[in-house]
Amino acid sequence: MSLTRRSVFYVQDGKLIYESERNVPTGLKPIAVLEFSLPGAKFTLRFTLDATGHGNSVAFSDTPNDRYRRTGPPVHHVFHDYQRTEVMIPMRDGVKLHTIILKPADINTQLPFLIQRTPYAWTASTAPCFSAHDLNWPATVISPLHRIFAVAMRARASSS
Repeated sequence: MSLTRRSVFYVQDGKLIYESERNVPTGLKPIAVLEFSLPGAKFTLRFTLDATGHGNSVAFSDTPNDRYRRTGPPVHHVFHDYQRTEVMIPMRDGVKLHTIILKPADINTQLPFLIQRTPYAWTASTAPCFSAHDLNWPATVISPLHRIFAVAMRARASSS
C-alpha cells in the first residue's frame, strides 16, 4: 500500500476504512488507540488528532518521520464489478489470440475500450486473479466507462 494524494481514511459502521483510486475500501485493524494495521501489510499506521479530536495526520511505522496531513474531507471512489468474458480472436493469417474482455457489469450502453497486450498466460489458477485493477493502469486512464481487452501476443500463452 502506498499513500497518494487520493488516499482516504474514514469511519464507517464504527470501523476505520482505507481506500484510494487503486485500492478498494478495506477495514483497518486496531492495535492501539491511534495505531492500526492493514491486513497483509508489514507496517502499522499511527494517526494524530487535532484539538477537536478529528484525524490530522498519519505516519507509517517503517517511516515515522514522514507524516501525511489531512487536506480535506474524504473522497469516496467509485468501484464497479466487472463482467469477465474470454474469447479467441482470429487474425488474418489464421492465428487466434486469447483475449479477456472486462466490462462494467452495471453499465449496458456502448463503451469506449482500452487494449493491453501481454505475453503472460491465463491458466485455471491465474485467470480469476486477472481483473481491471490488476492491469496497473492509472485511475485517470481506467474509468468505469471503459471496456478493457487484454490480448495475449502471438505464439504466447494460449494464443495459437
